[in-house]
Amino acid sequence: MHTNTLRALQARQISALPTEIWWSIIDALQQDWCALLVCVTVCKSWRARARLYLPRGSGPAVFLSSRHDVLRLSRFARVRATPLHTRAVHVYGDSARGGSFAHLSAFATMLSGSLPWLEDLHLIHGAWDAPGMLAPAVFRYLPGFATIRNLRLHDVTFPSTTTLARLLGALRGVRSLHCVRVRTTHKRYDEPAKLHMLLGSGPRLEEFVLDCPEGEDIGHFFGVVDVAAYCRTVKIGSYRLPTMQEARWQYHETLIRGLHGVSDLIIVFHDVSSVHPEIGARVRSTCI
Repeated sequence: MHTNTLRALQARQISALPTEIWWSIIDALQQDWCALLVCVTVCKSWRARARLYLPRGSGPAVFLSSRHDVLRLSRFARVRATPLHTRAVHVYGDSARGGSFAHLSAFATMLSGSLPWLEDLHLIHGAWDAPGMLAPAVFRYLPGFATIRNLRLHDVTFPSTTTLARLLGALRGVRSLHCVRVRTTHKRYDEPAKLHMLLGSGPRLEEFVLDCPEGEDIGHFFGVVDVAAYCRTVKIGSYRLPTMQEARWQYHETLIRGLHGVSDLIIVFHDVSSVHPEIGARVRSTCI
C-alpha cells in the first residue's frame, strides 16, 4: 500500500476514536506541561480539555486566584526538566473566601526560588488580613523571588502600614511600585525609626505611583520613609484641591520634598474638573 494512503487511513482511524479516549489521553498528560501546550493548538475541544490542567494566564503571565491555582503551578514547576519562564504573576483575592490573599502564602512557600525569570508581581482585589493567611511564611520566603523588579498593588487592603513595610522589606529588588486604591483596616502613623527597621535595606525605587483615595496613613508612610527618594518618575493622585491644613496633602508634600533625583513629577487631581473645569484640565497634565 502506498505510504501516503496508509498514513491517511491511519489518520482516519485515529480521528474515529471515541472522545472519551482522547480525554483520557489528555488527562494522563496532566503532569506534562509541554505536551499540554501542544494539545491546546489542535482544536477548540482539545484546548478546553488541556486548559483544565494548565495554570490560567495570558502570555508570560500566570493568574492565581486560589490555592488550587498555586498547587497546579507548583506541580508544573516540580515536574519540568527546566525552570518555568513565567515573567509575571497576578495574584487575585480568592472570591470564594471573601477576597482573601491566603494563597499568597502558599505561593511564597512552594515556589520561592523556582521562578528565575519572574519580574512582575501583581496583588489585585483582595485583603491581606483574612483567615488562612500565613503572613510569616510570606515574609520569610518572598526574598527568594529576588528577580522581582515591578510590584503592583491594586485594590488591596492591608491590616496596617507596618504590613506594607514588611512586604516591601521582603522584596528589596523592586524598582517600580504602583500603589493604587490601597487601604488599611487599622490606621497607624508609626514613627520613622520603626518603619525603617521593618523596611531594612530596601527597596530603592526608580518609578513610583501613589493613588490611594482612602490612604491618609499610606501617604504618611511614604512621606516618612525614603524608598522613593531617588525615583526618576513619580506620579501622585489626589481627589481634591490641596490645602495647607489637610493632613493628606501634608504627607504628599513631605514625600515630594524628599525626592532627590526626580526628573518627572506628575500630580493628578482626579475630581477637580467637576468643580473647576479649567483647573482640572491644567493640573492633570502637570509635569515638574
